[in-house]
Amino acid sequence: MNMEREPGKAFGESKDATDRAINGGLVAGVVALTVLVVFVLQNTQKTEIEFLFWSFEFSVWFALVIAIVLTLVVERLGGWVWRRRRRKRAELGR
Repeated sequence: MNMEREPGKAFGESKDATDRAINGGLVAGVVALTVLVVFVLQNTQKTEIEFLFWSFEFSVWFALVIAIVLTLVVERLGGWVWRRRRRKRAELGR
């Protein structure tokens, strides 16, 4: 144990209050992981997905995760295209 005291700190007080504090991000991560595990365990039934002429069979949880990921990818690509077009218009002085 370091016996030296920093100026303005009480004897034995930590340099940083977050050394002993509960990290909010860690708590949120544990809660999210718990919710995800419960969701997966409750949605293990198989479902058939038909798209155009393809047909797939997945667990419900996996199909939902794929749909969410595809939605996020399309949203990010759309935002990227929109920002790029706006930047080009600004460069042209429109």
